[in-house]
Formats: sequence, C-alpha cells, structure tokens
Amino acid sequence: MVYKCFMPNNIDMVFFLSYNIREDSDVGTNVGLINATDADEGKNAKITYDLVNDGGYFRIDQITGNILVSRQLDREAVEIHHMTVYARDNGDNIRSSSTIVTVTVNDVNDNAPVFDQNQVTVSFKENRSCANSIMKIAASDADKADTPNSQITYSLKSGEDHFKLNQQSGLLTCNDLLDYEHQALYEIIVEAKDKGSPKLSSTQTVMVQVIDINDNSPIFVDIKSQIIIRYFSPGRVVEVFKATDMDSGENGKVHFNISGNATKFLQIGEVDGVLRTVTNPNPKGNYSLNVTVTDNGNPPRTTTHSLAVIANPLSEQTIKFNKQEIAMHISENSPKRSILESVKKHVSNPKNKTLMFDIIDESGKLSFSLNDTTGIVTLVKDVDREEKEVHEFVIHVQSTDNAEQSDLALVRVTIEDENDNKPLFVQNSYFFKINENEQIGTVVSPSERKITATDADSGDNALIKFKLYGDGCLSAFRENYDGSNMMVIELADQVDYEVIKQCKFMVEAFNPNDVTKSSSVSVDIDILDYNDNVPEFEGHTNHVYTISLPEDTNINTNQTSFGMVHDKDSRENGDIELSIVNDVDCWFTVYRVYDKMFLKVKPTIILDYDKGDVKNTCTLKASDKGAPTLSSTATLSIIITDVNDNAPVISNPDISLNVSRDADPQTVIVDRIHATDNDSGINGMLVYRLEESEHSIRFSIDANTGRITVNTVLQSVQKDEIILSVTVSDKGLPQRSASAQVTMKIKDDNPRPFFVVQSMIVDIPEHTTKNDGTLGVVVAHDRRDSGEINICDCTYLLDTKRDDIIIVKDTGVIKFKYSNHTLDREGEDRGQVIVGVIATDKGEHSKNSSTMEFKIKITDINDQVPVFNQINYAFSIFQYAPNGTNIGEVNATDLDENPETFYSINITESSVGSVVTIDKETGKIVKAGNMSLSSTQNVQIKGNVFAQDGKDLKKLPSHAEIIITIEFDDKNNHTPVFQPDEYQTDVDWNTAAGSKIITVKAEDADEGKEGEVTLSIIGGNSRDFFAIQIVKDESYVVLKYQLDSSISDEPTVIVNLTIKAEDNGIIPKS
Repeated sequence: MVYKCFMPNNIDMVFFLSYNIREDSDVGTNVGLINATDADEGKNAKITYDLVNDGGYFRIDQITGNILVSRQLDREAVEIHHMTVYARDNGDNIRSSSTIVTVTVNDVNDNAPVFDQNQVTVSFKENRSCANSIMKIAASDADKADTPNSQITYSLKSGEDHFKLNQQSGLLTCNDLLDYEHQALYEIIVEAKDKGSPKLSSTQTVMVQVIDINDNSPIFVDIKSQIIIRYFSPGRVVEVFKATDMDSGENGKVHFNISGNATKFLQIGEVDGVLRTVTNPNPKGNYSLNVTVTDNGNPPRTTTHSLAVIANPLSEQTIKFNKQEIAMHISENSPKRSILESVKKHVSNPKNKTLMFDIIDESGKLSFSLNDTTGIVTLVKDVDREEKEVHEFVIHVQSTDNAEQSDLALVRVTIEDENDNKPLFVQNSYFFKINENEQIGTVVSPSERKITATDADSGDNALIKFKLYGDGCLSAFRENYDGSNMMVIELADQVDYEVIKQCKFMVEAFNPNDVTKSSSVSVDIDILDYNDNVPEFEGHTNHVYTISLPEDTNINTNQTSFGMVHDKDSRENGDIELSIVNDVDCWFTVYRVYDKMFLKVKPTIILDYDKGDVKNTCTLKASDKGAPTLSSTATLSIIITDVNDNAPVISNPDISLNVSRDADPQTVIVDRIHATDNDSGINGMLVYRLEESEHSIRFSIDANTGRITVNTVLQSVQKDEIILSVTVSDKGLPQRSASAQVTMKIKDDNPRPFFVVQSMIVDIPEHTTKNDGTLGVVVAHDRRDSGEINICDCTYLLDTKRDDIIIVKDTGVIKFKYSNHTLDREGEDRGQVIVGVIATDKGEHSKNSSTMEFKIKITDINDQVPVFNQINYAFSIFQYAPNGTNIGEVNATDLDENPETFYSINITESSVGSVVTIDKETGKIVKAGNMSLSSTQNVQIKGNVFAQDGKDLKKLPSHAEIIITIEFDDKNNHTPVFQPDEYQTDVDWNTAAGSKIITVKAEDADEGKEGEVTLSIIGGNSRDFFAIQIVKDESYVVLKYQLDSSISDEPTVIVNLTIKAEDNGIIPKS
C-alpha cells in the first residue's frame, strides 16, 4: 500500500495513515510505503524519512519510506501501535511533514485455549436426572475476542459411554443415571478447541465423584425359615441374623428389630443381629417372628423376613456352653491353618459324654473351620481387617449318643489390625496458583481445595502425617494440617514471579508408626505476576546519563546505545514505553530496541555548536502498562561537542599582482592573506603554506599570517608569469582547508621567444637515409613592445643526450650528424625518437623559449624473425594427469610491428609416443595421449619447438630444445591448511575503502608450484564489500568498498566470509 503526500518547501503538514499486519509476520516484513513528494529541485527535493515513538517494533527505510517490522509482533501484548513518521527535505531551511501512523496487528491463531486448572473434581448424586448438568466446562483463549481464533468448542476425549458435553456451552451431563454401586468415580478427558486455522486445543481432566444415595434396601444373608428352641435361659443365643446393604456410609449401615408373638421370650441385638432368649415361653408350641433390618439412610430402607419359632424345651440339659458369646482374636495376614482356640473348654459336660461340634452356618462361606471332635477353631481363608473386621458364626455342640443333649453359642472373631496399608491420595496430582504479592501464611488458591489422603488401617496404623519434598522453590511453601487426613499448602516465604514462575514439588503422606508406609503426589503451583517492579534504568550515574554528541549528529546518524531499561514483570506489566517529560525543550527523541535505548535527533533540530547549542537536558520517563502503571525517570545530560565542520574562508582567494624580475630577496609580495574559521579551539586555528610548484622555492610564506616574500632572485626565471597556490588549513581532525591563488606577472623589457606550435612530427622508414640527412626545420618568434610578432633572431639548441642528431644553431635545421645515417625502429623506444628544441634570443639578458617537442616516428619494415626467450625448456607432468592438462608454454618474440608467430613441435625421443600437442598461435603445450609408465622411474620426452614468422614463411624458423619429464608420483601430496582455521576481527562502519581488515594465511607442505597457494573469497561476501590482496607475500582481507546500510540496518552485524585456499598443482587441492 502506497500513500503519497505533496510537500512544498514552505509548508509543514500533518496527516494520518493506518496499516494492518499479521502478528506472525517475520522481521523485515514490509508494512507499508510512505511516499512524500517535494515540488522543489535539487537537495530541496531530496526526501529523508524518520520514524519515532515506534516502541522498537518497526523501522523505516530512510530513503524509500518503507516501514518494516524490526521485532517479533504479539497482538496479545500490543494490538495497536501508534507512531510518527517525519518526511523532511535536505534543503538549508529544512521543511518537514509528519504523519501519525497507526499499525493494527491482525490476530493469528497462536494461542491455544487454556483451562484454569489442569484437573478438576466435581460431585454428582447417583440416580440424579441427567437433565441436570454436572458442571460447566470453561476455558479461555487469549486470541482476539469474537473471532474464530478465540471461539471455543468442547468435546470429550474419553468417557463418551457415560457422559456427553455440549460443544458450545460446555455443559457436562450424563447419558444414563449414574449408579454409585456400579462405579463411584469417573475420570474423563475434555478438550477445548478453537476455530482458528490451524485449530489449537488443550485438555483438562475431570474427576466425577458419584455421591451415594440410599437407593438399596438391606438384604438378609443365609436366612432360615424356622428356628427350634430346646433350651431356655436368659441370654442364650438362638440365632444370628446377617444382612448387607450395597450403599455406602450411613446408607450401608444396618440395625435389626423384631416383632411377632415370639418377642415374648426373644430379643435381638440391634447392631449385631444376635437373637437371644429372654425368658421361658409359657407353653411350648409354635410362634411367629418377624425380623426387620433397617439401614441408616434418610429416608431409611427396610427388609422384613418372617419365620416360625418352635419352642420345645427339654426337661434337663446336661451339655451346655458356659458362655453364650465366645470372643476370639486373630491378626490379619495370619497364615492359613492358624489355630485360634478350642471351644470345648467352654462346654459343661458333667457326664463326660462324647461331644461333637459343628457350625450352624454354611461353613463353606466362612473363613474359619471347627473341628467336630476337638472343637478347635482354625483359620482356613485369608482375612483382611479392612474388608471385614468382625466375623460371627453360631456353633453347635451335642452328645454323640443323644442329639437332644445339645447347645448353641456365638463365636465372635475380631480381626486385629496390622499396618499393611499405606496412605493414598484421592487425586493423582494437584494444581494451585498464588499471586506473588500474597502475605506469608496465605493458602494457595483455590483455598477450598484440600490435599486429602486416606489409610485403610485403623487406630495408630491409620494416622497420617504430611511433608513436602523436592528441589527448587520448596522452601517458599509449607504444609498445614490439623492431624486429620487433609492438609493445605500455605506460603512460607515471599515468592517472586521474576525469579521463578512455577514451583513443582511433591507431597508425601506417611504413617508416623511406619514411615515406609507412604505415597506421594505431585503439586504444581503457578506464581502469578503482579506489577510490583518499576522499570529500571541501567548504565547511569545517580540516575543521570551524560552523553556527548558531536554537533554534526542528525536524524540520520546511527547512534550507539546510551543505556538499557528493563522491567522484571511480564506481559503488560513489563511492557515499557519511553517518553520525554519535557518534550518541548528536548532536542531528541528516545526509542528502544529490546532493552537498549537510543537517542535520535528530532527532524526539526539542527545542532550547531558554533551557534551556542552546547548542552540539552531532558527528563526521560519509562512507564509500564500494568495496573496501576509504574514508572521511573532518569535525566539525560547531552553535551554537544564541536566538530571541524567549517572550512577556513579566505576573503580574497584570487590575488593578482606585478613583480619585477629584479626584485630583491625579502621583498614583500603579499602583506597578508585574510582568512577566518567559525569553529572553536584547534578546529579554528589556521596555518598557511605554499603548495610545491616549479618556482615556489623562490618564495616564502609566514605560517601564521600568510605574508609572502621573495626568497631568491628572479632574474634566472625564464617565465613571464608565476602562479603560487596558497593553502590555508585548520588544525582540526579531519583537517579542513581552503586555497588561494597568487598570480604574479614578471615584468621586464625583453619578452621571451616562443614557438607557434609546441610539437612537430616527421615520419621516416627504418634503415632509410634522408637527403643531406635533413629531418626538418624549426622557427621561433618573438613579440615586440608594440605587440608585433616577428621571426626571432635566435640561436637554437637541442635538449637531448643523443649525438647522432644535431641542429644548425642559426637556421634551426635539424639533421642527422652524418648524411648516410639511418634509424632502426626496433632499436628505439616505442619506435620513435623525441628531442627538445630551445630558442634563445640575443638580448642583454637573454631569454629562453619553452621547449618544443620534435618527434621522429620510424615506420616498420618486416626485418625481424621470432626468437625464443630461452634456448632450453624443461617441463614436468604427472603421468595420470587428464588429457588437455597444461604442461607449459614456450614464447618467441618478434620485434616487428604487429607480428604473427606460428609454433610447432617435433618429438625426437619418447618411450610413450607423441602424446603432446602445441597450440599454433599461443605456444601452449598440453597433454594429448596416454602417459602411463610401466615402471616407477620417471621418463623424459625430448624434442624441438619451432617459431615461424607468419608474415614471411620464407624466413627460417628459430628453434629451442624441449624436455618434458613424465613423473611417476604426483608431487601434489598435501592440501593447503589455514593457520588458524578460523579468524575473527572487528570493523568500524567508518573504515575507509582499501583498508586492511585482517591477515590470513594458508600453507602447503608441498614444494614448487604444488606448494604455491592462491586465496579467494567464495561465500558470504554480500555485495562484494571484501577482497583478497597480496602485499609482499602476505595475504590480507581488505575492504573493497566502504560499508553502508545495504549490508544491514542493525548497528552491529556479523559477516561470515568463506575463504578458499587452492594450490597450483596439476590436479589442484583446496
């Protein structure tokens, strides 16, 4: 998207723009283009763009106006960014326009739904109508509200057989009535999924505890239809009634009562169900008895069983139990066949009858057996107190010879507890959270959720204690319990979100009587951030940043960071905005990139030390976005330093004057050269010097004032005009200077002679004579005071060291010294002869003309033959080098102009045949056949090479001998090695082109050309900024061009160059 604004150089404007960009855009993504135009011309129309108050998320290309992403965006942290873009021209009177740019970060689905707790427990009564919801599943999504990215649907990942979940509302309901007796606890997994693309999801574990209700009636166990009573005495056991109830708790506890006419002489234990006689019945006979068992539920449920009671008392009872209830004890986990005791000792048998014992109950269901003769009770099945603590059964004893002589008794076996169970937690893990600003003693949230453990043992064996253990932040928390089986976790020390964001540890539940009986559960506590940290400045002294900036700093200057600012809090609590409190008085804006802070000169500000802008004080404020907002301030003390930005100004840079050729030494030519410099200090101190020229040594200049005086006499000066160049320099760095030109007319009565033309050319074929040896005639002129030009009455002389060419001094005729003399083109430099000619007048003070060039161009004839540079050539080649490999090159030189040379080769001696060829035009010899050797000895090929003049084939060719050695072994055995193999250095952005960056070195252990190494850059050389340069056998990486922003906009950039080292072997190695 491109926006244009027109910016005349006399109007400042403000306009508003807005853009949208996805929050997952990469760093460097183009946001939009600001395009400003300026109706002016030249530098007044050259526009520079600047971006301020961008929060570090964006940058602008100062030339193109492209706004780019410079930092990873996060809509959930900052959705709308406001910034100001300045477009300014580069005129002397800077004009600018500004736009308020709003960048809205478009949401992408980068946040999954989040549950407050990873696991939640909920209770629901059994048999409750499934029209009632069990709970409402709720998750939140940080993505943009009311968009598919944050719209959540719910589903079940497990438990579909028993439950259903409304996709939209999150209401969890049952499919069918829940039955506690069928299953008391359900663990189901629910999923929350958003509607974004791609869809993101998370899960939560829901524990549904079914609450028992009294929906089951008690059931009698092993019920009888009648009872026969033969003996009567108060408290005698007649029968034991047993009942079970599938409900739990009070709903599963039962009690007994009886009704009917048998109640006249019978009673029942309300809890134990033991039916006993109270008195004797008046008459013997048949009676009715109704036994009712009732649970403790609300409302209670009952079951009644009716049975017949037959009273048939015997007149005499000789065999009877001494006690109607016999108590026994045995420890759980006792081994089978353990003997409890014999009931025989409890039997009264005065006539010493033989006795027989049996159990009235169905003994197959009992855990005990009774020996029919000894009356010994024996354990026959494993007993577990946690399953059943009291075992009751009725035993019968009788005389073997008279069944009428018998009696009944109740045996009650109590199972003694052993510590064979460890405490168990009711959940697999626990999740809590706490704000970092809570006071010590605060219970972690949710406080109503307690960590609960149970122990199936009893008494001291069921005691439970808790302790926390683990690494990390465990010391910040402690357990709190009152001796029950529940505990809470409370804060024992202050926690700091900025130090640790989550605590993980374990809780152990153990029995204090046997610490090996223990179990553990994991606990995760999320520390929630609180805006308790103010933004902190770093790198200051007493909250003052003292910054020195040169006066030539402008909005385009890349600044180094002057300090850092950070906030230990997270998200909006740690999101920092920088502002200037005294913005009107401050010449700068401040922005940050991550934690680093940078200064930027305001677009409207031009720093100028020379106008008194030497210091600016600003108050910097850093504010977070928490609630409430916290902030801190620091002072920016910005010192403006002078730079040498003004060159000296010479009031009169062009000085013209007349000087007599007879002027004496110390004569003042120029009294003073006036110059000024607006800089201060050494930047404004001036020094004068004369630039070196032909006659500058004849004058001297005062370094402080610029006064010019004659140094030596001028009579020997042959010129009529002398120009001196005066440089006025300051002492700053870099040094700036200005120049003045002093033009002096040398005045006298005798003007010097001159040539009308300054160069004369004649052509002559080589080895050819000239008539009388004459080559040409030169004529000089002079000008009289009247301005008339005449042929000069001069004498002539040659300015040359040659003795074969002369000049007739009175006529100016140039000729060979000897008339039969000729010139050889190949014997002269570049095929030509140049001599100088000077004319001297015959005045009282004679004067010379300037030197005229007389050039003799020698034309070529084909009088040369090619000649080899050497008469013997020796080359070598590895036997397995590929065909076409260069063996060597021979060269013959023909001194004629534009020669043509043809090469040929003749092999006179070779054991491998003619396996080489020569290029006719270049003389390059290459391999052209199989050179495989049959032995390990090197073999030589001998022959001659010929060079023929291609323009005259009748000429005899020249020749040279050649020997080519075929080597059995390749001499190139080693690969070049860098020492070291990695280099590192720093380069300043202002480093000049051509500067040496670092020395690099690679060595090859081979000898000869195989050990010669060539370096080249093969990777990472963006825009070819770098090159390899060899100076006196040392190799350097040099800066080919000065670095600029095209390599990177960052203040620091890492450039990785890959350098290749390759030897010069026939088969190169690198």
